[in-house]
Order: sequence, then structure tokens, then C-alpha cells
Amino acid sequence: MADKAPGNVPSINSEGKQTNPTANLLMADTGALTSRGVYEVRAVCGGSAAGIFQLERRNVANDSTLGSAVVIYTPTAASGEYVIESVAEVGERFRVIMNAGLTGTAAATLQTEILI
Repeated sequence: MADKAPGNVPSINSEGKQTNPTANLLMADTGALTSRGVYEVRAVCGGSAAGIFQLERRNVANDSTLGSAVVIYTPTAASGEYVIESVAEVGERFRVIMNAGLTGTAAATLQTEILI
């Protein structure tokens, strides 16, 4: 595991609470990353009903998923959290989408921090 850079402020991103989100709906997106490096990526997802979310690392054009996507399952009225370390290039991004539709409300937050 890498060490965190002292004083490095994490970036936090979310699309906010979504009602009746459909499959592939964007829930959180870091936007294009400005530095190449190893990132600690923390996804927190949850909803009023059981949900299936997908954490992805996307290419610079944001039109293809790089590597394997992580699927996060959450039970009704609870949240799930997943933490990974991943190398990313300038312009790539991390995002969370709905893997399947959900009847109710759901939200996801991404926290990214570059490591040493």
C-alpha cells in the first residue's frame, strides 16, 4: 500500500440524490484527472432499496472502461463502501454508474486522493 502525500486534500464528487435511477445513470464522476499517479479511490453508494453500482476507471476520451469494473451491491436502506488503489493517467477519470435500475432514491460519492 502506498503512503498518502502529507497535506494532500482529497477530491470529493457526487451527482447527488437521484430518484428512480436507471441502469448506466451517472452517479459520481471525478472529471478529468490533472495528474498521473496512484490514486486511492473510495466509493460510497446506497439507496432506499437494494442497489447495484459500478465503479469504473475511464479512458481520456471517456468512452471506454479501462480494466475491470468493480460492482458494489448495497442492501435496502444501507450503504456500501469500496476502496481501491489504481494508477491513472492525466485526463482519465473514475466514475460510479448504476449497474441496474432502482425504484426509490440512490446516491454515490467518490473520494479520490493521489498517493506518493
